[in-house]
Amino acid sequence: MYGIKGILILVIVLSFLACKRTDNLALIETMIKGKTMYTIDPLIIKDSITLKLTDLLDDIRLVRLEKTDEALIDYIMRCYVGERYIICTTVSNGILMFSPEGKFIRHIAKNGRGPGEISDPNAGIWVDERNDRLYVRDEYYHGKGFVCFNLKDSQFKKIPLLADDSIRDIFVMDDSIIYITTMPMMGKESDIPLICQTTSGRLLWKMKMKNSNGATNSTITTLNDQIYFNYLWGGDTLYKLIDKELVPFISIKNSGQLYINRPYKIGDVFLGFSFLTNNLFQGRYMEITDLNSRGERRDPDPVWGNRHNFLFYLREKKVLSMKETEDNYLGAEKPPYYQLQNNGVALFNYTPLDIAKIAKSVSENPKVPEDIRKRITDLNNSIDESDNPVLLIGKIK
Repeated sequence: MYGIKGILILVIVLSFLACKRTDNLALIETMIKGKTMYTIDPLIIKDSITLKLTDLLDDIRLVRLEKTDEALIDYIMRCYVGERYIICTTVSNGILMFSPEGKFIRHIAKNGRGPGEISDPNAGIWVDERNDRLYVRDEYYHGKGFVCFNLKDSQFKKIPLLADDSIRDIFVMDDSIIYITTMPMMGKESDIPLICQTTSGRLLWKMKMKNSNGATNSTITTLNDQIYFNYLWGGDTLYKLIDKELVPFISIKNSGQLYINRPYKIGDVFLGFSFLTNNLFQGRYMEITDLNSRGERRDPDPVWGNRHNFLFYLREKKVLSMKETEDNYLGAEKPPYYQLQNNGVALFNYTPLDIAKIAKSVSENPKVPEDIRKRITDLNNSIDESDNPVLLIGKIK
């Protein structure tokens, strides 16, 4: 029989074996239910990297979206690029379909509040290209449900979603199973962050879990059929969905109160996760260093400092601080926000004004390589300021 001292020694040894630092001091591995969880300390990352666009993407191409009387785009809110078509949701012209080369095909849905119309230009979309389905969240008009459009003929049907709170994201599998994350109203708690149902409206299961930091809004993303889940704003952990269970996968070490609910305080931190590939993950850590007063009746605005962006290479078990993202394709000083899709395609959206600004900046910078200078100059000379946006599209490596 072990004595108390022996048991304590055994517990310490087992804890040491289950939780170990890698060669990179900023990375700790822990075993949880037979699965490895990686904890990253962004404040002690030593090595850094500048991520170039061509390091991230293969098969980069530019697509000019055709402008016609029917296809006038003021601003793209959401976009999907597939093998057979490009789908864009716009601020004032509904949802448009283009060919992979950018030729306008037809309207899928116009703006409005009638049948088959969309009233929310920022509506979340999900495209099931294999089954020619487009799912659109439009709670302003359709309530707690999605509209499903047949992409062959634009016929549509409403799908009820079995959530008590507003819907944040969905993922549809094989035109039959829907995974839903929720978005409660500000200040409202929720212990059901993830729901699974059929496209016919039958509930399969609800995930019961409460975020220890008080976060409620949650998001779901996929790549190559692997489903990732995390909370927004209080998202210190990225989970994998495995057999109806959310398994902790990567977490960010922090010692401050997370930036979730007002009133904010100096020292509150914001954390974020996103995946670039199933091997490469990007994290963010920011801390409130000061507060700007806005008057007695309004909460002060946070001033952010101590910013850390980092990359985690899973196979190599390497964590690097990310100085910046360099656009070595068009030469933009600050690349725009990109959308990463579940099919492994990433896209950047440039308006004609964006392209003109990049071209001007490149022309004034003698250090820009000649091939980049020629590419952005030729593009700028070929478009008019009233043209539709240009998409930069690439496949994640």
